[in-house]
Amino acid sequence: MGVDVVLYRVEQQGTSPKGRRLIELAAVIDPEDDLVRICSKSGTPLLSGIDPYGDEVFSKPGIVPLIEELRSLRPVAHGDQVRISEILALAIQCAHSSDAEELHFQGD
Repeated sequence: MGVDVVLYRVEQQGTSPKGRRLIELAAVIDPEDDLVRICSKSGTPLLSGIDPYGDEVFSKPGIVPLIEELRSLRPVAHGDQVRISEILALAIQCAHSSDAEELHFQGD
C-alpha cells in the first residue's frame, strides 16, 4: 500500500466543522509504493516530507509550491512520469478551481 493522492471538493455548511463534507473528485492510486519512493528521493521540502503512514493536505494557499516541486520532478522521474503528471494535473485543478478544493496525500 502506498500513498494515494485524492482531490476533494469541500462543502461547508455554516461555521461548525461538523458541517464540513469532502466529496472525492479524482484520485491517483499508488499500490506499488512508487510515489513513496519518488517523494523520499525528491530532495524537495514538501514532497520529501510526505509521510507514507499519515496524511498531508494541501489547499489553494499551499498548492503553488507543490506544483513547482511536481514540475521539477517530471524530468527525473524516469518511468514514473505518468504518475507525476497525473498528480500534477490534480494539483493544477485544485489551484485553478472556483470551488473550495483540497489535495490529500493519504498514507497507509
